This record gives sequence, structure tokens and C-alpha cells, in this order.
Amino acid sequence: MLPNNPAHDKLLREVVRHYPNSAVFLFDHEYRYVLADGEALRNAGYQVELLVGKTLFEVLPEETVHIVQPVYDAALSGKVLEIDRFTRGRNYWIQGRPIFNDDGAVELGMIVTQDTTELWKAQKRAKEADRLKDEFLGVIGHEIRTPLTGILGTAKLLQSGVVSKDKERELFQLLVRSCETLDTIIEKLLNFSKLRTGNFSYQFADCKVNTLLEKIYNLYISVFQQTGRDFIVQYCDPTLELRIDQAGVLQVLANLINNARKHGQGTVTLSSTVHENNVQFSIRDEGPGVPNAEKERIFKPFFQMDSSNTREAKGVGLGLAIAKKIVDAHQGQIGIEESPKTGAHFWVSFPI
Repeated sequence: MLPNNPAHDKLLREVVRHYPNSAVFLFDHEYRYVLADGEALRNAGYQVELLVGKTLFEVLPEETVHIVQPVYDAALSGKVLEIDRFTRGRNYWIQGRPIFNDDGAVELGMIVTQDTTELWKAQKRAKEADRLKDEFLGVIGHEIRTPLTGILGTAKLLQSGVVSKDKERELFQLLVRSCETLDTIIEKLLNFSKLRTGNFSYQFADCKVNTLLEKIYNLYISVFQQTGRDFIVQYCDPTLELRIDQAGVLQVLANLINNARKHGQGTVTLSSTVHENNVQFSIRDEGPGVPNAEKERIFKPFFQMDSSNTREAKGVGLGLAIAKKIVDAHQGQIGIEESPKTGAHFWVSFPI
């Protein structure tokens, strides 16, 4: 029973009642509650006054009793025990501890339970962020080393003075390509940093949709032709316009086309349609597609479907993350609809 001190009893009950996001239970050796209260109980709709006088077995379902009874038993035996329990999409921390009387015997047991879901989610996000950063450091080290190796090797050959004029020209071209690759990697990192901190500058203006499609076609048709693949652009109503940052939207479409070119196979098709006051661009390929398990993660920074350093399609895992940031700034949407082995279908929509 509670100490026979009305002032102390009132203070204790007020503390327990307002214990944030938690529930506190005091119970006797028959597992009968002498006090049960807390914000978590009240927010869950429990009538706390009806719990007092009832036992653990009368209040909780059998499967829950099986999980928490060891905590109750530990408290009544004079020990402290803590567990974490995940149920119905929420995570709970549960602690049992004894309350001793003046003779040193266990008078009551006390259970404190707290909803730690938000903390658990934050810890999970932090662990995922650490994992992605660690993976990113490995990926970026590999990606930067590749063009740097080309630059250093080429520079040493040119420095040696033993190469012919024709070979010099070839080496200078390799040097330029390696520098351009390095510049692209650094530019992506800087752009993502600006987008993430809100320091990226947008210039919104009216732009015809077919103008965007034409620019993307001219940018990539020769690249596809060099590899013997088809690149098809399906144009729309020539009067259709969007108010957008043209450079940003072109970057979004270019990232999606690049993904289809590097990771997909066969023909890549870019089309546009009007759907519910939005212009939706679709990019389809005929490759292996993206596994369903990766759909939610594919737009996260530094994500790589293949994280091995020997992968054929290189990149730092920022292209789609940058694309999503730009689309969000336009109040648009971006996503993927596909099934593995039938080709990827990325789409992006912008309000008219």
C-alpha cells in the first residue's frame, strides 16, 4: 500500500499523472495495482481509476503478460530489470524496480513504461545516416581516384618527353576527359550541398515542354547512337508550357536519362503527358529494372543499388537525390513504377 502520508501521496500522484509520455504502475505481491497513471495511459484512452484494484492478469492480454511478467517478478524479488518491446508500430521501454519498506523488505513493485518510438526512430535514422556516410566515403574515394589516376598517369607520360606528337594529342584528350569527370563529381557534391542547405538559386520562367524535350534529345541522341541503342522522344502539344527553372528541370531529366543509359538496356523512351493539371514526364528502359525493395531508398543521398567498387555503372549516388530536391522546389513529384526484369519506369510531374 502507499505510505500513509496524504501530502506525500498527493504529490506522488501528481508527478505520476503528468509523467511525460509514460505510464507508472505500483503493484503488490499479488500483481494487484495500487496506483496506475501517466500521460501515456490517459492519451491511450484508459480510465486509470478503473485499473486500481485489478491485477496484471485482468488488465493485460495473455500474450502481453507473457512478455512483461518477468519484469514484474524481478521487481517483487528486489531486482531491477529493463526491456524494450516493439508492438503495433510503437517502441516501448519498460523498467521494473522494487520499493522497500523500512525493514528492507520489498513492499511494492514499480513499473515505468515510456513510449520511445520517436527516440528509436531518431536512432535508426542516425545509424542509417552513419552507414550511408561511411559508404559514401568509400564510393567517393573510389570515384575520385579513378580520374586522378588518369590525370597523374597522363601527366607523367607527358613529362617524360618520350611520346610522339600524335600520342601527345591522345594523352591530352585523356587528360581533359579525366578532368571533366572529376569536375562533374565535385559539381554534384557542391550542388547537393547547396540544395540541402537551401542556398540553391532558382530562376522560374515560362518554358514550352517541347523545348525541354528537344534539348534533352539533342544532348543524348549521339551518346545513344555511339552505343548502338535507340533513344526515342515523344513530343506533346506544342503550346503546352510550364513555369519552371529550366536548368533545374533539364538536370532532373538528364539524371533520369543517364540512369536509364547506364543501368538499363535496349531502347530508352522519354515521353510527356498531361494528368490532373500536371505535366508528367516518363522515362522507360528495357533493362533489369530496380528491385521493389530499393524503391523507397533510391532517392536518398549516396544510395547505390550496387555498392561494390567494381560496379560497371559508376557514380556517387547523388543524381536522384539532387533530382528529388529540385522537383520538391517545384512542388512536383518524382517516383518509380516498375517490376524487376521488365525495365525501369521513372516519372516526374510538375504542376501546370
